Amino acid sequence: LTTLLLAAKAESTEEQKAVADLSKLAIDALVQASAMAENSDEQISVASFFSALESAIRAESADILVEVRSVSPLELPADVAAAATEATLQAVTNSLQHAGPGKVTREVRMRGLASGIKIVVTDNGKGFRMSRVPGNRLGVRKSMIGRMNAVGGSVRIDSAPGKGANIVIEWERA
Repeated sequence: LTTLLLAAKAESTEEQKAVADLSKLAIDALVQASAMAENSDEQISVASFFSALESAIRAESADILVEVRSVSPLELPADVAAAATEATLQAVTNSLQHAGPGKVTREVRMRGLASGIKIVVTDNGKGFRMSRVPGNRLGVRKSMIGRMNAVGGSVRIDSAPGKGANIVIEWERA
């Protein structure tokens, strides 16, 4: 619904491109939701999840350091794995698009905990203030925070101009 409302208000080429990107995300989310409804009991091992996520990150950029710090025997619900994947890839995409010119170091660290997962996406780019992200930019709010909140997880953002960004994505079994 938000995407449709934004589409109706888009005037500039930049706004239209942003809405097109959001539309793709919305359609992908609907397809995923449909698939997950069919497989709602499906569980994914943390090891398999981290391996698939690492491959997806490397497909975005081979220059990102990906480190799996620990793997637990925990199995994740499919919806949690999907939300964490989307949130992580959105954080990586945001870093690639917005961290600035020059040599920016990017890292993704993954840790399997006894009752959850923790993924940290960092860069030493130009950083940002969350309060200054325009309201029509939904990548952080919906693709990261909203998705993780929907499955009982969380996203913390630590960033400031000139200090890079540190995005912490967590989920713990209730």
